[in-house]
Amino acid sequence: MEDAAAGAMGMGAAVLYILMDKRRLQGQGDAKMSQDNDLEMFREYAERTKEIRLLSTPNLDEIKDADEYGHVLTENFSKIGKLASENRRMINDVLKPMLSPDAELTDEVQSMLRLFDELLVKANSFEEVDVHLSEVINGVLMNHERNGDDSRDENEKVIAMGRKVKRDYFFVSTLTRYNSLELDEVRQKAIENRNKLASYLNRDIFCKLNDEAKAAALQFSLMGALFYQSNLYAMPDAWWLEALSVFEQAEKILNDPCYRENYPDYDCPGFRTGEVYRFSGMQ
Repeated sequence: MEDAAAGAMGMGAAVLYILMDKRRLQGQGDAKMSQDNDLEMFREYAERTKEIRLLSTPNLDEIKDADEYGHVLTENFSKIGKLASENRRMINDVLKPMLSPDAELTDEVQSMLRLFDELLVKANSFEEVDVHLSEVINGVLMNHERNGDDSRDENEKVIAMGRKVKRDYFFVSTLTRYNSLELDEVRQKAIENRNKLASYLNRDIFCKLNDEAKAAALQFSLMGALFYQSNLYAMPDAWWLEALSVFEQAEKILNDPCYRENYPDYDCPGFRTGEVYRFSGMQ
């Protein structure tokens, strides 16, 4: 009788374990489904933002007269309003709770935010969808890292720094189009970020990075000369000297066999000094 009771208890414990494990797996499945839904919302936000830009700048070649132009603008602004409303809803319902000071930035949440950031500012091109929102997201992530919760390795940090320098470029480019009180402060921070990234071009450090991190350190530190441009007034002589020092560093690196040995593809067109000169408009 004692054996029967012990057997029943053992069977009950086994059933309880199976039920608990089933609930655990179900919980993981629900969390995965929720993350997939959030990522899809992030993708839809990026696509809507691209569509808003297209609608706000209609193709004038296809418009015959002023009346048609007015009709196109009215129709496009109506569409823009609906798209912007959906974007605001996504930010309020999905993104803001993640970025709240009370929210827990788990590894999964950080990974999702970085994927969203990749949609907002493309890593492998000069396409930006929403650099301002990207900056907000990265500000939260950077504060989290400064508090000692950064679990990324050195390669991931360099890649993230490269993206930051590229976002800085977009900000500086935007602010140079009009008289902004923020411009000098933003420009100075951008230059500081560029210099920090350029420190990874030290031979001993550079050779230990993986290829993606090497590409980020090279490409985005050598484009630092672009931060010295201004559409508002002539560049001071000191700016020219600093910009030229970036080109001199680029030329030195691109002719150094050590970098060719450690990263054979480093001298692709995007890294060549002449390409940087042409892209910056300084040649």
